[in-house]
Amino acid sequence: MIQDLSFEQFTKPRFYVSGKSVFVDKYRDYKIIKEFWQDFRYRELQNEVYGIENNQIYVVYHNYDHENSYQMLVGFVTREYTTQKDSAIVTLEIPEQNYMAATVPNDGPSTVIDTWEAISHKSYHDLPRLMKFDLEIYSEDMKNITMAVGVR
Repeated sequence: MIQDLSFEQFTKPRFYVSGKSVFVDKYRDYKIIKEFWQDFRYRELQNEVYGIENNQIYVVYHNYDHENSYQMLVGFVTREYTTQKDSAIVTLEIPEQNYMAATVPNDGPSTVIDTWEAISHKSYHDLPRLMKFDLEIYSEDMKNITMAVGVR
């Protein structure tokens, strides 16, 4: 379990992420997420998405509801006005937003789970979450993950 995360605040201007999306209907439904990641890796999505700006993988969590369901998009930052030829590729516009971010070593799925668990235990005073757009940003070498939480 990750105990102490060091956060840095930043503002990210509007950007676009294109990739595959899945609805997670239960809080921490790891089976759905695991299968989704396996499909993402198997399909080599970077060969299906047009207009990729870099090879960093982005996971965008959005459309949260009060019953702990959310939408999860895994993909790449793409240029504005890029048209995807495959209708299964979703492009999401993420508006300018403030984030608090912590970077952790990518030691596998348990790192992601433990980090989100630590984030969920932060008080609103320490981490005033918006629950609009949260991000995982994987370094191009996949050695580190920046967990960015949208804040007020």
